[in-house]
Amino acid sequence: MTRRKFISDLGSVLAVLPLPRLLRPRPFETDAKSLAPNGEFLLWFAEPAKQWGDALPVGNGRLGAMVFGGYRNERLALNEDTLWSGAPRDWNNPSAKEHLPVVRKLVLELQNYHEADLECRKMQGPYNQSYEPLADLAIAFTHGDQVNGYRRSLDLDSGIAKVAYEANGINYSREVFSSAPAQLLVVRLMCSKPGNLNCEVRLTSQLRYASEAASSGEIVLRGKAPNESIPQYLRDKNPIRYDDGDGKGMRFAAVLKVRAKEGKGLRDGRWRLKLGRGH
Repeated sequence: MTRRKFISDLGSVLAVLPLPRLLRPRPFETDAKSLAPNGEFLLWFAEPAKQWGDALPVGNGRLGAMVFGGYRNERLALNEDTLWSGAPRDWNNPSAKEHLPVVRKLVLELQNYHEADLECRKMQGPYNQSYEPLADLAIAFTHGDQVNGYRRSLDLDSGIAKVAYEANGINYSREVFSSAPAQLLVVRLMCSKPGNLNCEVRLTSQLRYASEAASSGEIVLRGKAPNESIPQYLRDKNPIRYDDGDGKGMRFAAVLKVRAKEGKGLRDGRWRLKLGRGH
């Protein structure tokens, strides 16, 4: 069964089942309104995401983003698949073999499986390090908070996340996708009336970073991942640890480029880049 057939059949089944109103698939719709022009299904919502898990994901296998879809303040939480805390180290546990006879005795002779499970843990290697967030792309618009006809969606076939609404009689829309051939993330901003697409763009990170304007229409963010990210279950009082030494925590960079098409661009103040404050 194909993905499209599965979604179509699932929508038909849910439509005929006498489910309580609270259990019906809202805001995911399966009627004609959820169809893209090419007939593919969309996931769509009538309000922005309030938390990370409600945002819409886009990605190309290496670069990804969670698109929140805010109409006044948009946030894209960015990821890159190689950015982790920690540094190269010996992951072997040389004392593992010493616990193996104990485990065998507990299981085969004493049949004490609970103690055997605890003993097995002493054979494991150290805990893994953590996958880290790359950056946050923030876009602040100047059209105010009063909007109509808001809708954010994700096309399951093309992988394009869209946001559309009307503010002050002007239609605004944006598209977000991650290109595998070009290895970049693209955000396309549009409005129906020239000269009214005014916004401030900021690139920040939850990790230690500093940003600078490298050229007109470009921000370069450089940062460093923690050398140690201790799991929460160990209840360490200082779980996130940085080390400025080389090889102790990954160094990373992200580049933001802005291109204006049929607009006045940076020099005329139609959009403005703003540096994030590093920490």
